[in-house]
Amino acid sequence: MFTEVLLEKVDSTHLHAVREAEKGVKESLFFYAHTQTHGIGRKGDAWIASGFENILGTFLFTLPQGLPLHNLGQLLAYAIITVLEKEGFVPLFKWPNDILLTYKKVSGILCTIKGDKAIVSYGLNVNMKRETLELIPIKATSLFAESQRTFSLEKLRRLINEAFTKDLRIFCTEGFTPFFPRLAKKLAFIEKSAVIEGEAGVIKGLSPDGRLIFEKNGAPHLLTSGSLEIWQ
Repeated sequence: MFTEVLLEKVDSTHLHAVREAEKGVKESLFFYAHTQTHGIGRKGDAWIASGFENILGTFLFTLPQGLPLHNLGQLLAYAIITVLEKEGFVPLFKWPNDILLTYKKVSGILCTIKGDKAIVSYGLNVNMKRETLELIPIKATSLFAESQRTFSLEKLRRLINEAFTKDLRIFCTEGFTPFFPRLAKKLAFIEKSAVIEGEAGVIKGLSPDGRLIFEKNGAPHLLTSGSLEIWQ
């Protein structure tokens, strides 16, 4: 289980965890913040959110040798999806590391490896109101916006930490195989045209090892990472 560490104000829980990893911290830790001054998302974009309304957190742990690194974000996505489904939502997984509700982003995940340390972060829009969501330059939503219900951040944080801890143990012994069938069914935009790193193609599904099956010029390609844009 991860030891929780509250950071009242920090530049970024992810950057803080990277610094701790560089110091050689041995414990498995989960940092969460009330205020981030420079929260980061994928591609270095700013993550606009308050830790008083949302969860802004980072897991830091030692990574066993030989595990496929590209599955770590998917593993956390799996845990978050599990918790959201129990709360009555119907989440989808947008490859490589986003979670959607009604095809709007509700959660984003970021992974960094430092030596034998894994730093896996997530932001989950929980009680964010529509007027704040409208400030985000992409289609975004929150659990409150989708349900008109207010949620306990402490409860959700605990449930996600428990689910991720359980799934990480399974992953370390059995790999990605136990998670593939369900996550593959949750994949968003199957058979949709898309652009990944400037290359146009069609999303065909997930491979059993968690790579995206992306068809270009009639031929399937397996991708472990990339920036995905859907053609409308």
